[in-house]
Amino acid sequence: MGFRGSFEHAFDDKGRVSVPARFRDEIRARGAESVVITRSVTSPCLEVYPLAAWVELEDKFRSTPHFDPRYAQLRRHYFSAAFDSALDKQGRISVPANLRDHAGITREVRFVSDFDRFQLWDPQTWARIDSEDARALRENPAFLAEIGI
Repeated sequence: MGFRGSFEHAFDDKGRVSVPARFRDEIRARGAESVVITRSVTSPCLEVYPLAAWVELEDKFRSTPHFDPRYAQLRRHYFSAAFDSALDKQGRISVPANLRDHAGITREVRFVSDFDRFQLWDPQTWARIDSEDARALRENPAFLAEIGI
């Protein structure tokens, strides 16, 4: 099915945050009780994958040229920051401080769907990016026609 929607939650003092119920349901529908969290390559946020989706991504990388410096850079950046986090009984995940710092997340966090994964954003950063994205899309209606929307 996929992740849908956007939700705001808060971290507790131990670096845990409750995953929105809809997202928890999707994680479990994919046969997982854990996620993998890493730094985004293209945005100031974190990307969160259900375990099976992360394994699929790893499999794709196994077929890339090992000694190509572009792939090596991407592997180092993306995989070195990866953190496994199990859903606890209350449906929370733990996010290490170094990852929260990377995304500028302090206490409040915005969960944003991204098809087979979701993202964690600082709410103010998300509001700015969302506004910029909306403006760019309005200014380029031909792109929407290209993809049939």
